[in-house]
Amino acid sequence: MSATASLPSPVGGGPSPATAARRPLGGRLRSLLLVLPALGCGGPAPSAGDPGDSGSASAVTSPSDSAHPIGASPPPAGRAPTPPPRAATAPPLSPLADSIAQRLVFAPVDQIWFTAAARAKRLLVDLGRIDLDLGKDVSRLAAYREAAAASSPFPEGTRLLLRGPWGSDEATIAGFDVWNGRIVATLDAPPRVDSIARVTDPLTVAALRLPGGGPLPGDGTGAHAAPSASVTDSAGRPSTERGEGEGGSTSVAASGATPACREKADAAFAARLTALARATEDSLRGAEDQPIYARLRNSLKARRSIAVGCFGAARGVVIVTLYAGDYEWVRERVLLVGETRTVVAAVRDLRFRAHEALHALDADGDGVDDLAARAWTPRGGGTVILRLADGPRFERLASGFAWER
Repeated sequence: MSATASLPSPVGGGPSPATAARRPLGGRLRSLLLVLPALGCGGPAPSAGDPGDSGSASAVTSPSDSAHPIGASPPPAGRAPTPPPRAATAPPLSPLADSIAQRLVFAPVDQIWFTAAARAKRLLVDLGRIDLDLGKDVSRLAAYREAAAASSPFPEGTRLLLRGPWGSDEATIAGFDVWNGRIVATLDAPPRVDSIARVTDPLTVAALRLPGGGPLPGDGTGAHAAPSASVTDSAGRPSTERGEGEGGSTSVAASGATPACREKADAAFAARLTALARATEDSLRGAEDQPIYARLRNSLKARRSIAVGCFGAARGVVIVTLYAGDYEWVRERVLLVGETRTVVAAVRDLRFRAHEALHALDADGDGVDDLAARAWTPRGGGTVILRLADGPRFERLASGFAWER
Protein backbone atom coordinates (compact mmCIF):
# COMPACT_ATOMS: atom_id res chain seq x y z
CA MET A 1 0.00 0.00 0.00
CA SER A 2 1.33 3.40 -0.91
CA ALA A 3 1.96 6.13 1.64
CA THR A 4 -0.79 8.18 0.14
CA ALA A 5 -3.36 5.40 0.50
CA SER A 6 -2.44 4.79 4.17
CA LEU A 7 -3.38 8.34 5.24
CA PRO A 8 -6.65 8.59 7.17
CA SER A 9 -9.61 10.09 5.34
CA PRO A 10 -10.89 13.47 6.44
CA VAL A 11 -14.09 13.77 8.40
CA GLY A 12 -17.15 13.34 6.23
CA GLY A 13 -15.36 11.21 3.58
CA GLY A 14 -13.73 14.15 1.79
CA PRO A 15 -10.70 13.90 -0.47
CA SER A 16 -7.26 13.10 0.90
CA PRO A 17 -4.79 15.94 1.62
CA ALA A 18 -2.70 14.99 -1.37
CA THR A 19 -5.68 15.07 -3.65
CA ALA A 20 -6.82 18.38 -2.20
CA ALA A 21 -3.36 19.86 -2.73
CA ARG A 22 -3.57 18.99 -6.43
CA ARG A 23 -6.97 20.72 -6.81
CA PRO A 24 -7.30 24.36 -7.72
CA LEU A 25 -8.25 27.00 -5.15
CA GLY A 26 -11.91 26.97 -6.18
CA GLY A 27 -12.13 23.26 -5.55
CA ARG A 28 -10.60 23.67 -2.10
CA LEU A 29 -13.17 26.27 -1.12
CA ARG A 30 -16.01 24.00 -2.25
CA SER A 31 -14.58 21.19 -0.17
CA LEU A 32 -14.32 23.48 2.86
CA LEU A 33 -17.95 24.50 2.50
CA LEU A 34 -18.94 20.85 2.43
CA VAL A 35 -16.93 20.07 5.58
CA LEU A 36 -18.16 23.00 7.75
CA PRO A 37 -21.75 21.70 8.20
CA ALA A 38 -20.39 18.38 9.32
CA LEU A 39 -18.27 20.09 11.98
CA GLY A 40 -21.29 22.01 13.35
CA CYS A 41 -20.05 25.46 12.22
CA GLY A 42 -23.17 26.35 10.26
CA GLY A 43 -26.86 25.74 10.35
CA PRO A 44 -30.01 27.76 10.88
CA ALA A 45 -30.17 30.45 13.55
CA PRO A 46 -31.85 29.46 16.81
CA SER A 47 -35.52 30.26 17.13
CA ALA A 48 -36.38 33.54 18.87
CA GLY A 49 -39.08 31.73 20.82
CA ASP A 50 -36.70 29.24 22.45
CA PRO A 51 -35.85 30.52 25.96
CA GLY A 52 -32.52 28.80 25.94
CA ASP A 53 -31.53 30.30 22.60
CA SER A 54 -32.68 33.78 23.58
CA GLY A 55 -30.69 33.51 26.79
CA SER A 56 -27.50 32.52 24.97
CA ALA A 57 -28.03 35.30 22.43
CA SER A 58 -28.47 37.92 25.14
CA ALA A 59 -25.31 36.76 26.82
CA VAL A 60 -23.17 37.63 23.80
CA THR A 61 -25.04 40.76 22.68
CA SER A 62 -23.45 44.06 23.69
CA PRO A 63 -25.65 46.83 25.13
CA SER A 64 -24.98 49.03 22.11
CA ASP A 65 -26.44 46.34 19.81
CA SER A 66 -29.71 46.04 21.73
CA ALA A 67 -32.84 47.48 20.18
CA HIS A 68 -33.93 49.38 23.31
CA PRO A 69 -32.15 52.56 24.50
CA ILE A 70 -29.50 52.36 27.17
CA GLY A 71 -31.03 52.65 30.61
CA ALA A 72 -34.50 51.58 29.46
CA SER A 73 -36.12 48.29 30.44
CA PRO A 74 -35.68 45.61 27.77
CA PRO A 75 -38.84 44.47 26.00
CA PRO A 76 -40.43 41.14 26.97
CA ALA A 77 -39.01 38.06 25.27
CA GLY A 78 -40.51 37.39 21.87
CA ARG A 79 -41.78 41.01 21.41
CA ALA A 80 -40.22 43.81 19.30
CA PRO A 81 -39.29 47.05 21.13
CA THR A 82 -41.92 49.74 21.04
CA PRO A 83 -40.96 52.54 18.59
CA PRO A 84 -40.74 56.11 19.96
CA PRO A 85 -43.97 58.10 19.68
CA ARG A 86 -44.29 60.23 16.55
CA ALA A 87 -44.79 63.96 16.71
CA ALA A 88 -48.31 65.11 16.11
CA THR A 89 -48.72 65.99 12.44
CA ALA A 90 -50.73 68.95 11.22
CA PRO A 91 -53.98 68.19 9.42
CA PRO A 92 -53.63 68.10 5.64
CA LEU A 93 -54.33 71.28 3.71
CA SER A 94 -57.30 71.63 1.47
CA PRO A 95 -56.50 71.21 -2.25
CA LEU A 96 -56.76 74.95 -2.92
CA ALA A 97 -54.62 75.84 0.12
CA ASP A 98 -52.04 73.25 -0.91
CA SER A 99 -51.78 74.83 -4.36
CA ILE A 100 -51.40 78.32 -2.90
CA ALA A 101 -48.79 77.15 -0.38
CA GLN A 102 -46.45 76.34 -3.27
CA ARG A 103 -46.47 80.05 -4.26
CA LEU A 104 -45.52 81.41 -0.82
CA VAL A 105 -41.94 82.60 -0.26
CA PHE A 106 -41.18 83.44 3.38
CA ALA A 107 -38.19 85.22 4.87
CA PRO A 108 -35.32 82.98 6.07
CA VAL A 109 -36.11 81.09 9.25
CA ASP A 110 -33.14 82.68 11.06
CA GLN A 111 -34.13 86.26 10.23
CA ILE A 112 -34.84 88.37 13.32
CA TRP A 113 -35.35 91.92 11.95
CA PHE A 114 -38.54 92.76 10.06
CA THR A 115 -40.24 95.88 8.75
CA ALA A 116 -43.70 96.79 9.99
CA ALA A 117 -45.78 99.61 8.56
CA ALA A 118 -49.23 101.10 8.88
CA ARG A 119 -51.44 99.94 6.03
CA ALA A 120 -55.19 100.60 5.93
CA LYS A 121 -55.06 101.83 9.55
CA ARG A 122 -53.44 98.59 10.74
CA LEU A 123 -49.86 97.77 11.66
CA LEU A 124 -48.68 94.90 9.45
CA VAL A 125 -45.36 93.03 9.47
CA ASP A 126 -43.82 91.97 6.15
CA LEU A 127 -42.85 88.27 6.19
CA GLY A 128 -42.33 87.48 2.51
CA ARG A 129 -44.02 87.48 -0.88
CA ILE A 130 -46.76 85.56 -2.66
CA ASP A 131 -46.24 84.79 -6.34
CA LEU A 132 -49.96 84.68 -7.07
CA ASP A 133 -52.75 87.17 -7.56
CA LEU A 134 -55.53 86.22 -5.15
CA GLY A 135 -57.91 88.90 -6.34
CA LYS A 136 -60.95 89.48 -4.15
CA ASP A 137 -62.23 85.90 -4.11
CA VAL A 138 -63.21 85.16 -0.50
CA SER A 139 -62.55 81.43 -0.84
CA ARG A 140 -59.06 82.02 -2.23
CA LEU A 141 -58.27 84.46 0.58
CA ALA A 142 -59.42 81.91 3.15
CA ALA A 143 -57.29 79.22 1.51
CA TYR A 144 -54.32 81.62 1.49
CA ARG A 145 -54.64 82.23 5.23
CA GLU A 146 -54.83 78.48 5.80
CA ALA A 147 -51.69 77.91 3.71
CA ALA A 148 -49.79 80.77 5.35
CA ALA A 149 -50.61 79.58 8.86
CA ALA A 150 -49.43 76.05 8.01
CA SER A 151 -46.27 77.08 6.09
CA SER A 152 -44.96 80.11 7.95
CA PRO A 153 -41.70 79.65 9.88
CA PHE A 154 -43.05 82.41 12.15
CA PRO A 155 -46.29 80.92 13.49
CA GLU A 156 -49.08 82.61 15.35
CA GLY A 157 -47.94 83.58 18.82
CA THR A 158 -44.44 84.59 17.73
CA ARG A 159 -43.29 87.45 19.98
CA LEU A 160 -42.08 90.70 18.43
CA LEU A 161 -40.57 93.81 19.96
CA LEU A 162 -41.85 96.85 18.09
CA ARG A 163 -39.75 100.01 18.04
CA GLY A 164 -41.25 103.10 16.47
CA PRO A 165 -41.38 106.89 16.87
CA TRP A 166 -43.42 106.51 20.07
CA GLY A 167 -41.01 104.13 21.85
CA SER A 168 -41.24 100.34 22.25
CA ASP A 169 -43.96 97.77 22.80
CA GLU A 170 -44.29 94.01 22.61
CA ALA A 171 -46.76 92.28 20.30
CA THR A 172 -47.49 88.80 18.98
CA ILE A 173 -48.43 87.51 15.56
CA ALA A 174 -52.19 87.00 15.53
CA GLY A 175 -52.82 85.93 11.93
CA PHE A 176 -51.90 86.37 8.29
CA ASP A 177 -53.08 88.58 5.48
CA VAL A 178 -51.89 89.78 2.08
CA TRP A 179 -50.96 93.31 1.00
CA ASN A 180 -49.88 94.26 -2.52
CA GLY A 181 -48.31 90.87 -3.21
CA ARG A 182 -46.67 90.60 0.22
CA ILE A 183 -47.25 88.05 2.96
CA VAL A 184 -48.01 90.10 6.06
CA ALA A 185 -48.75 89.24 9.67
CA THR A 186 -51.48 90.91 11.68
CA LEU A 187 -50.62 91.70 15.27
CA ASP A 188 -52.06 91.42 18.74
CA ALA A 189 -50.57 94.68 20.03
CA PRO A 190 -51.23 97.09 22.90
CA PRO A 191 -54.05 99.60 22.37
CA ARG A 192 -51.73 102.57 21.95
CA VAL A 193 -49.96 100.85 19.03
CA ASP A 194 -53.30 100.27 17.30
CA SER A 195 -54.29 103.89 17.94
CA ILE A 196 -51.03 105.24 16.49
CA ALA A 197 -51.37 103.03 13.41
CA ARG A 198 -54.90 104.33 12.79
CA VAL A 199 -53.94 108.02 12.78
CA THR A 200 -50.30 108.12 11.60
CA ASP A 201 -49.25 107.97 7.96
CA PRO A 202 -46.53 107.23 7.11
CA LEU A 203 -45.54 104.99 10.00
CA THR A 204 -42.67 102.52 9.77
CA VAL A 205 -41.68 100.33 12.71
CA ALA A 206 -38.77 97.97 13.35
CA ALA A 207 -39.92 94.53 14.50
CA LEU A 208 -37.40 92.37 16.36
CA ARG A 209 -38.32 88.68 16.75
CA LEU A 210 -37.91 87.61 20.36
CA PRO A 211 -37.07 84.13 21.64
CA GLY A 212 -40.02 82.31 23.10
CA GLY A 213 -40.52 83.18 26.74
CA GLY A 214 -37.40 85.36 26.89
CA PRO A 215 -37.31 88.80 28.53
CA LEU A 216 -37.56 91.96 26.54
CA PRO A 217 -34.35 93.80 25.73
CA GLY A 218 -33.95 96.66 28.16
CA ASP A 219 -35.53 96.54 31.60
CA GLY A 220 -37.32 93.25 30.94
CA THR A 221 -40.63 94.53 32.26
CA GLY A 222 -42.26 95.19 28.92
CA ALA A 223 -42.65 98.88 29.73
CA HIS A 224 -40.63 101.22 27.55
CA ALA A 225 -40.32 104.94 27.25
CA ALA A 226 -42.65 106.56 24.77
CA PRO A 227 -41.15 109.84 23.60
CA SER A 228 -43.58 112.12 21.87
CA ALA A 229 -43.10 113.47 18.37
CA SER A 230 -41.21 116.62 17.65
CA VAL A 231 -43.80 117.78 15.13
CA THR A 232 -47.48 117.39 16.00
CA ASP A 233 -50.79 118.39 14.54
CA SER A 234 -53.66 120.14 16.30
CA ALA A 235 -54.65 116.90 18.02
CA GLY A 236 -51.14 116.27 19.32
CA ARG A 237 -50.46 113.42 16.87
CA PRO A 238 -47.20 112.93 14.92
CA SER A 239 -47.56 114.60 11.54
CA THR A 240 -45.70 115.01 8.26
CA GLU A 241 -45.35 118.37 6.58
CA ARG A 242 -44.50 118.75 2.92
CA GLY A 243 -43.18 121.74 1.03
CA GLU A 244 -42.66 122.10 -2.68
CA GLY A 245 -39.36 123.34 -4.03
CA GLU A 246 -38.24 124.34 -7.48
CA GLY A 247 -37.37 121.16 -9.36
CA GLY A 248 -38.30 118.89 -6.47
CA SER A 249 -40.15 118.49 -3.22
CA THR A 250 -39.02 118.54 0.39
CA SER A 251 -40.68 116.28 2.96
CA VAL A 252 -40.36 117.11 6.66
CA ALA A 253 -40.76 113.98 8.79
CA ALA A 254 -41.83 113.83 12.42
CA SER A 255 -39.67 112.06 14.96
CA GLY A 256 -39.92 110.53 18.39
CA ALA A 257 -36.75 111.74 20.08
CA THR A 258 -35.27 112.38 23.49
CA PRO A 259 -36.46 115.46 25.42
CA ALA A 260 -33.31 117.48 24.55
CA CYS A 261 -33.84 116.93 20.84
CA ARG A 262 -37.54 117.72 21.09
CA GLU A 263 -36.78 121.05 22.71
CA LYS A 264 -34.42 122.03 19.90
CA ALA A 265 -36.41 120.58 16.99
CA ASP A 266 -38.38 123.74 16.30
CA ALA A 267 -39.73 125.28 13.11
CA ALA A 268 -36.59 127.37 12.64
CA PHE A 269 -34.40 124.26 12.55
CA ALA A 270 -36.75 122.56 10.07
CA ALA A 271 -36.55 125.67 7.85
CA ARG A 272 -32.77 125.50 8.04
CA LEU A 273 -32.83 121.87 6.90
CA THR A 274 -35.16 122.75 4.00
CA ALA A 275 -32.85 125.54 2.85
CA LEU A 276 -29.87 123.21 3.06
CA ALA A 277 -31.72 120.62 0.96
CA ARG A 278 -32.39 123.19 -1.78
CA ALA A 279 -28.76 124.29 -1.82
CA THR A 280 -27.65 120.65 -2.08
CA GLU A 281 -29.96 120.07 -5.04
CA ASP A 282 -28.53 123.11 -6.82
CA SER A 283 -25.04 121.77 -6.19
CA LEU A 284 -25.92 118.38 -7.71
CA ARG A 285 -27.57 119.95 -10.74
CA GLY A 286 -24.60 122.23 -11.38
CA ALA A 287 -21.97 119.49 -11.07
CA GLU A 288 -20.14 118.15 -14.11
CA ASP A 289 -21.33 114.63 -13.31
CA GLN A 290 -24.51 114.49 -15.41
CA PRO A 291 -26.19 111.82 -17.59
CA ILE A 292 -24.42 111.41 -20.93
CA TYR A 293 -27.51 110.24 -22.84
CA ALA A 294 -30.11 112.73 -24.02
CA ARG A 295 -32.98 110.47 -22.93
CA LEU A 296 -31.75 110.52 -19.35
CA ARG A 297 -30.86 114.22 -19.35
CA ASN A 298 -34.39 115.07 -20.47
CA SER A 299 -35.91 113.02 -17.64
CA LEU A 300 -33.73 114.40 -14.85
CA LYS A 301 -35.65 114.88 -11.58
CA ALA A 302 -34.83 115.68 -7.96
CA ARG A 303 -36.28 114.60 -4.64
CA ARG A 304 -35.52 116.28 -1.31
CA SER A 305 -36.45 115.00 2.15
CA ILE A 306 -35.50 115.82 5.74
CA ALA A 307 -36.02 114.16 9.11
CA VAL A 308 -35.60 115.59 12.61
CA GLY A 309 -34.28 113.43 15.44
CA CYS A 310 -31.32 112.54 17.64
CA PHE A 311 -28.65 111.19 15.27
CA GLY A 312 -25.76 111.31 17.67
CA ALA A 313 -24.31 114.82 17.56
CA ALA A 314 -26.63 115.66 14.66
CA ARG A 315 -30.23 116.76 15.06
CA GLY A 316 -31.43 116.25 11.52
CA VAL A 317 -30.90 114.35 8.26
CA VAL A 318 -31.12 115.75 4.74
CA ILE A 319 -31.40 113.43 1.71
CA VAL A 320 -31.23 114.87 -1.80
CA THR A 321 -31.52 112.56 -4.80
CA LEU A 322 -30.98 113.48 -8.43
CA TYR A 323 -32.20 110.71 -10.71
CA ALA A 324 -33.02 110.08 -14.36
CA GLY A 325 -35.13 107.52 -16.18
CA ASP A 326 -36.33 104.62 -14.10
CA TYR A 327 -33.59 105.22 -11.51
CA GLU A 328 -31.05 104.12 -14.10
CA TRP A 329 -28.86 107.11 -13.23
CA VAL A 330 -28.83 108.22 -9.57
CA ARG A 331 -26.77 110.66 -7.55
CA GLU A 332 -27.65 110.85 -3.88
CA ARG A 333 -26.26 112.99 -1.07
CA VAL A 334 -27.03 112.46 2.62
CA LEU A 335 -26.17 115.09 5.25
CA LEU A 336 -26.14 114.88 9.04
CA VAL A 337 -26.87 118.37 10.35
CA GLY A 338 -25.90 119.50 13.83
CA GLU A 339 -25.88 122.81 15.65
CA THR A 340 -22.57 124.01 14.25
CA ARG A 341 -21.47 121.49 11.61
CA THR A 342 -22.77 119.40 8.75
CA VAL A 343 -21.29 115.99 7.88
CA VAL A 344 -21.75 113.99 4.68
CA ALA A 345 -22.92 110.43 5.45
CA ALA A 346 -22.73 107.36 3.25
CA VAL A 347 -25.60 104.94 2.60
CA ARG A 348 -24.91 101.23 2.40
CA ASP A 349 -27.93 99.69 0.71
CA LEU A 350 -26.98 97.29 -2.06
CA ARG A 351 -30.56 96.69 -3.13
CA PHE A 352 -31.94 100.22 -3.54
CA ARG A 353 -30.33 103.23 -5.23
CA ALA A 354 -32.47 106.16 -4.07
CA HIS A 355 -34.05 106.99 -0.72
CA GLU A 356 -36.56 109.39 0.80
CA ALA A 357 -36.59 110.03 4.55
CA LEU A 358 -39.88 109.27 6.31
CA HIS A 359 -39.15 109.71 10.01
CA ALA A 360 -36.62 108.95 12.70
CA LEU A 361 -36.86 106.05 15.14
CA ASP A 362 -34.52 104.21 17.47
CA ALA A 363 -34.78 100.89 15.65
CA ASP A 364 -32.05 98.97 17.48
CA GLY A 365 -32.52 100.49 20.94
CA ASP A 366 -29.01 101.94 21.23
CA GLY A 367 -30.22 105.43 22.16
CA VAL A 368 -29.32 106.92 18.75
CA ASP A 369 -32.04 107.50 16.17
CA ASP A 370 -32.10 105.55 12.92
CA LEU A 371 -34.04 106.37 9.75
CA ALA A 372 -37.15 104.97 8.11
CA ALA A 373 -37.21 105.65 4.37
CA ARG A 374 -38.85 104.84 1.09
CA ALA A 375 -36.45 103.36 -1.44
CA TRP A 376 -36.33 102.87 -5.21
CA THR A 377 -34.41 100.84 -7.75
CA PRO A 378 -35.05 100.23 -11.45
CA ARG A 379 -38.50 98.67 -11.83
CA GLY A 380 -39.03 98.36 -8.08
CA GLY A 381 -39.07 99.89 -4.64
CA GLY A 382 -39.90 99.29 -1.01
CA THR A 383 -39.59 100.50 2.57
CA VAL A 384 -36.30 100.31 4.45
CA ILE A 385 -34.96 100.99 7.94
CA LEU A 386 -31.46 102.44 7.84
CA ARG A 387 -29.33 102.07 10.97
CA LEU A 388 -26.88 104.86 11.77
CA ALA A 389 -23.42 103.36 12.24
CA ASP A 390 -19.96 104.76 12.80
CA GLY A 391 -18.37 106.37 9.80
CA PRO A 392 -20.85 108.01 9.69
CA ARG A 393 -22.98 105.86 7.43
CA PHE A 394 -26.49 104.45 7.20
CA GLU A 395 -26.76 100.67 6.81
CA ARG A 396 -29.90 98.80 5.89
CA LEU A 397 -31.22 97.02 8.98
CA ALA A 398 -34.47 95.72 7.51
CA SER A 399 -36.62 96.13 4.43
CA GLY A 400 -40.12 95.17 3.43
CA PHE A 401 -43.25 95.91 1.42
CA ALA A 402 -41.23 95.63 -1.77
CA TRP A 403 -42.91 95.99 -5.13
CA GLU A 404 -41.87 95.40 -8.71
CA ARG A 405 -43.13 96.47 -12.10
